[in-house]
Amino acid sequence: MIERYLYDVVRRLPENQRKDIEEELRTLIEDMLEERQEGKSREESIKEVLTELGDPAKLAMKYRGEEAHLIGGEYYPLYCQILKLVLICVGVGVAISAVVHLVVQLPMQSGVVDGVVDGFVDGFLSLASLPGALLEAFGFVTLVFFIMERNQVKLQKREPWSLDNLTQIPHKKAVIPKSDSIVGVLVGVFIMVIFICLPECIGAWCKNADGELVAVSIFNLSIWSKALPFFIVSMSAGIVDDFVKLIIGCYNKTVMYVSIACSLISLAAMIILFKGYEIFNVNFVEELSSITGETFSEKYDILTYWKTGIAGVALSNFFLVLIGAMILIDLAVTVYRTLRYGQRGNEK
Repeated sequence: MIERYLYDVVRRLPENQRKDIEEELRTLIEDMLEERQEGKSREESIKEVLTELGDPAKLAMKYRGEEAHLIGGEYYPLYCQILKLVLICVGVGVAISAVVHLVVQLPMQSGVVDGVVDGFVDGFLSLASLPGALLEAFGFVTLVFFIMERNQVKLQKREPWSLDNLTQIPHKKAVIPKSDSIVGVLVGVFIMVIFICLPECIGAWCKNADGELVAVSIFNLSIWSKALPFFIVSMSAGIVDDFVKLIIGCYNKTVMYVSIACSLISLAAMIILFKGYEIFNVNFVEELSSITGETFSEKYDILTYWKTGIAGVALSNFFLVLIGAMILIDLAVTVYRTLRYGQRGNEK
């Protein structure tokens, strides 16, 4: 019970303060126990001491020294986590856009100087929007949490504090590493930026008759504006799933339910995307041949099958099966760890 109480206090504190405060609290509790050990069992004394110390959330607030605040209390730790992640995602997205513009512009210009100038200009313009984008993200997240706190929106159902409802220490195998969730969010943002801004650059890069490096997109860009929303929905659902896992930090029923909902949304969007639209460029081989002057007729050359439409269909089915399998495997892991370890509390 002491360990659970200490865990419930220090989890609400900044990481660089947790160790010292935990040791201080542990010493305080042991001193208080020694003073009232006579005539009572240790268990009774522990309950009495912890009850006297009071609600872990309020005790943690005292250690943080929070009084007047714009956003504080139980909202502040979550606010900091979400703000950091949103700012990182916005920064990474803008940086990726700048680098992509630079890399793409360089080989697509007839002259080296023109390519360097245009590439750096586009990249600089993208980076110049970074302060504004970060400020907008900061303002939006802060405003949302400000409204939540002023209206006392409950982040979770809280019963009157007692020793019986101390937060369970999660099983080691129920803990979700922050690095996994952060990488998942950043990868999702990276892919979305590329597919939204530069789908024409995803394909084959080759030199034309003038020696210029050009891109032949593997995607059917004529329907891209119609198909893109389903791709964005699918990727956004995955990002939300990783985001919730990052915030909660361990497998539980909330994480499982969110994961199930996001997985179903993502899978449905992908099925519509790959089965409802001809997203691959059926003229890919012809465009490639016209630029390079080469013909693709080898028996085992996949581009030979592409011209018959078989490769395009096979690619759609392959990617749909691959993405569907990845979504379902991740969901299965979440459900299994939630049911197996999510409710086991203090067991080692």
